[in-house]
Amino acid sequence: MFKTIFSLAFEGIKRRKRQSLLIFFVLLVSFTFAIILLSYTSSVAETNSQLRYDTYGSWYGAISDGIDSDLEYLESTEWVDEVGISVNYGSASVMVGGLSQGSLKIGTADENLAEMGINLESGRMPTSSNEIAIEAASLNEVGYGATTGSNITMQWTFKNDSNSVTVERTFNVVGVISEYTGLWDIDANLNTAIITEEAMADILAEAEESIGEITSLSTEITYFFTVKSGMENGVESTVNSYLYQNREGSTIRRVTINSVVDMESEAAQTNMVYLVLILAITILAVVMIYILQMQVEVKRIVRFRSIGGSKGQLRFLILIETLMLAIPAVLIGVLLGFLGIKILLGVSVYSGSVDVAVSIP
Repeated sequence: MFKTIFSLAFEGIKRRKRQSLLIFFVLLVSFTFAIILLSYTSSVAETNSQLRYDTYGSWYGAISDGIDSDLEYLESTEWVDEVGISVNYGSASVMVGGLSQGSLKIGTADENLAEMGINLESGRMPTSSNEIAIEAASLNEVGYGATTGSNITMQWTFKNDSNSVTVERTFNVVGVISEYTGLWDIDANLNTAIITEEAMADILAEAEESIGEITSLSTEITYFFTVKSGMENGVESTVNSYLYQNREGSTIRRVTINSVVDMESEAAQTNMVYLVLILAITILAVVMIYILQMQVEVKRIVRFRSIGGSKGQLRFLILIETLMLAIPAVLIGVLLGFLGIKILLGVSVYSGSVDVAVSIP
């Protein structure tokens, strides 16, 4: 029986091509515009949220001037998701022809920190000891264009109580970093130039081999962390309590909470009103189709009933015919709505350089 009803539904759609195309078009247009209208606000919020994270980082909090026990504490908590580590080794001079062209704050950053917001305009992060990644603005300040491929010579001077030594290295610029050191709201020395841990260890080893223990080096570690979803409540007070209990005098620190954390809910929250509106539009479209179909299909309905078809079978037949038209119309409508909102926001709200994030409720 089911196979017969499916066959009747398919033949009915083929026989009434003009009406079927009209119903398909009504559903397609309804769902396309419903998706565009209802996803506009959430897509703008999602795109703005992504822009904020690209600018200010996705880290939740940070402990500046950190010590080893801070890392142990963060990794032991149940609410920390990832910990990113930035180590600053002070400044190094950029040398051209034996003359200093300025200085860069230099250090290391692990993969977790890179994922938390150190974005690249071009190239990649350094992976070998002769490679370096530098902020675009800093490259321009020391006379280099903000492009990869050039070689840059850096010079450090290390001292102890009686001696000093200069260590020089030439690096290949493999990555240009988007500005972040002047945007992240944190009281810490962030690196405008990033090299590998192996490169920094090699530089320090050469200096110590020449003069012994280095007393002039001031290393600053900053621990950035993200928090598992739903476990943000009380994190700031909990970390501050730990810091007050484990630091004394001038070493007391307060955790820095990312300024964009409170904005996250704008894009992440699912608005049930949108879902209700989509459901209402869907039901209204289907009801209108049923009404139109009943007005033109009276004779067919009478004929179906006269040959012994039950009311239930008739309802099922009409439902199958509607679904055969509605399902492809909905799928294509969602796709067209997705493309439509992406084009609309790209043209009317954001510049072409911004990757629009489409959020369909």
